[in-house]
Amino acid sequence: MGTDATTRLVLLPGWCETGGVFERVVPLLPAAVTPLVVELAASDVADWSVRGLAARVAAALDARPGGRTVVLGTSSGAYVAQQLAVDRPDLVDGLVLVGAPVALRARPPFADEVDGLTDPISPARARASFEWFATRSPIPAAFLDARAAEAASLGARVWRDSLHGLVDAAPPLSTGTITAPTLVLSGADDTVVGASHTHLLAAIPGSRGVVYDDTGHLVLWERPERVAADVTRCVGQLAADA
Repeated sequence: MGTDATTRLVLLPGWCETGGVFERVVPLLPAAVTPLVVELAASDVADWSVRGLAARVAAALDARPGGRTVVLGTSSGAYVAQQLAVDRPDLVDGLVLVGAPVALRARPPFADEVDGLTDPISPARARASFEWFATRSPIPAAFLDARAAEAASLGARVWRDSLHGLVDAAPPLSTGTITAPTLVLSGADDTVVGASHTHLLAAIPGSRGVVYDDTGHLVLWERPERVAADVTRCVGQLAADA
């Protein structure tokens, strides 16, 4: 199915990620899809709550009104995407949740390490943190090195404040309803989120779930080609239904 020039794909990175995490996906998208990254881990963030981050995304979109908008969030970026879809359904024509949690009310096992971080964070230390999220497929070393350098540059305060904002938030689906057509992409071997989260998200009215075999939590990192293909189909379906 085709897409049209009015399709805007808003990309929301996960915890301690930057827009660079999408660099292996964006080149695989149709030329008619316009990507727009909204950074969620930045020094100018004043409100680290999930609702505050969703408001940050909404402000970016209000400042740049466009046509049809699909919002894609990866990992905790998908948590923010859910909140945006609840709070501002007028801005979300379609939703793609990649490796998405449905609730983050407990401190993760690595929270104490994050609380103990001090600046400067070395790229080697940042890259070691990737081991908190087990993967099942090889990821190019250059990609990992680039993500580690970006994560290190964010600084310890961003690591800490952003994690607390996520853990302390009320789950987005407990605050309202998502009405946008939703695509849920998950890894069969995701030990961070798990199948229960995927099943709850798949219960969103009008949603569709796709589970990737031999894939962990970092779905976008492990399966960029499949993510791009599924997103392209999703955008095409929205265009056809419009």
